[in-house]
Amino acid sequence: MRTLPPPRASATCHSRWPRTRWPLACGLSNPWGRGPPTINITTEIRGASATLTPYGDIDFLHLDLLRATLHQLPPTVTDVSWDLRDAPFVDVAALHLLSTPTGPQRVMRLANLHPQARRLLTIACDLFPDAGFDRYLNTPGAHQAA
Repeated sequence: MRTLPPPRASATCHSRWPRTRWPLACGLSNPWGRGPPTINITTEIRGASATLTPYGDIDFLHLDLLRATLHQLPPTVTDVSWDLRDAPFVDVAALHLLSTPTGPQRVMRLANLHPQARRLLTIACDLFPDAGFDRYLNTPGAHQAA
């Protein structure tokens, strides 16, 4: 069984719940791994750049939470990087997430892709050449996760 790492010091929860209840408000349901799959997302903002790090699987169950996190970024953020180091499984929902409109000035990048996520993007590039998924494979930070 895979356990979620503790949140980083800069972790933010995009909810209005008191800080003492942040795991439940951010989608974490049960710290012992029983119940529905969970995900935690940390957000680090440095100037005009933001790094979003999901801890858990990226699938349709979590797509709305991932999109909400993306849309709640301040408008001054123009460069968004998804660090997928701690996302062991990615399905077609990730393609929907990458296709989410974010505004003309905002650029999205992927970092630390696992082989499975890289393969999904490669297949998406072959099946949907006009969708532009190849830009996520060719970014400097898109190397494989350790």
